[in-house]
Amino acid sequence: MRNMLSKKTVIPLIILVAIGTGAILIVWKLVQLVNIYNQVKSDYTRNTTPLTAEVVNDICEKFDLSTADERCQPSAIVYAPEFFSDIEAYFTALPSDLANYETVQSKLGIYLEYQTPVVHVANGVSYFECSYDLRGDRVTYIVIWFTPEGEIIKINKVYGGS
Repeated sequence: MRNMLSKKTVIPLIILVAIGTGAILIVWKLVQLVNIYNQVKSDYTRNTTPLTAEVVNDICEKFDLSTADERCQPSAIVYAPEFFSDIEAYFTALPSDLANYETVQSKLGIYLEYQTPVVHVANGVSYFECSYDLRGDRVTYIVIWFTPEGEIIKINKVYGGS
């Protein structure tokens, strides 16, 4: 007796194989896009220079980074974006009464590149923004949006990739 697959079995099998192949191709493409993103993100090392030892020490102290942290070692070569996640985490973890312009200025005020006047948007939202540049070269920096009362609304990190 011959063991043959019927059309009722073959067609769904072909469809399943096609769907599986499509899913694999989509995942492969997503992996490629993530790799491209990571490559662009790391471009900052080609577009800026490391922070001075004084700035590194200042950031390590002000944001309570461990003295064992590799970035906080005396001879460490550190770029500004290597602190961005720590800075953002610090401010977002603060209680709401401390997550404000005054606290940000106490930590990052010496790196303030610009501050906009309060902007009033048509939908009733008002805000102002401040840009903080640890290196001072306008390549990589942090932009923080505040309410007119000074509460933090949003933190954006600019990596300065090409």
